[in-house]
Amino acid sequence: MDPMSITGTVLAIVHITGICLETGNQHLGPSRHTSTTLLSLIQELYCFYGAIQSLKTHVTINEHDTIRLNLLDCLAGPLSDCKLALCLVEKQLKDDTFFKRKLIGKHCDKKLDDAINVLKKGRGLFETVLLADQRTITTAIERYTINIAEDIRDIKNKLEGDGELLRGLTRQLTLRLETANEREEEMRSTLREIDNKLLRERESGRGENRRRRCSRWIAIASQSAFQIAIQLAFTSLLARNGMV
Repeated sequence: MDPMSITGTVLAIVHITGICLETGNQHLGPSRHTSTTLLSLIQELYCFYGAIQSLKTHVTINEHDTIRLNLLDCLAGPLSDCKLALCLVEKQLKDDTFFKRKLIGKHCDKKLDDAINVLKKGRGLFETVLLADQRTITTAIERYTINIAEDIRDIKNKLEGDGELLRGLTRQLTLRLETANEREEEMRSTLREIDNKLLRERESGRGENRRRRCSRWIAIASQSAFQIAIQLAFTSLLARNGMV
């Protein structure tokens, strides 16, 4: 039976079960043993209705999941048997006449008892299949959860390893920064010494230039004084000789 046929059968069974429940609650049935037989029938119909509704929900939710619907192939025979049993129950409950109640009531009860047994077996099988499907899903979820937990543990371990590596790199970077700062301070000190030395050399050069300029000025001044003295002496000599 293909998935669409299973879905159609389940929906039909749900519909017939609802009709049987409605009809069964409206009268006492076709025999002198009706109250007991009908009570068992109604109870089983309610239980069966719950199971078939669960199966309907399962089929509806997974209508596009061909693989999961194909797993319901084992229900093809039981579904057909339950459908026939429900049709019989519906017919027996609707055809309630005085003739059947008095003459063939026990025979009707036998048919109803057989139908109840078919529904019980079908209900048990449906519940087992749904439970197995739920266990399969639960197992898959547990496996997925375990895999996620393992992935999280691996990520945590990797992060811890990366954290240790990062701490090591941080320590190395700190040491290098300290070394760089020390070298920078040494370089600044060296530059200050060079600046001071250059400043001293400039000051020394300026003093030497001053001395040179003074020496030249003194030499010039001395030369000028000597020339003036010579001129004065020459003039005095000329005056003595009466030449001036």
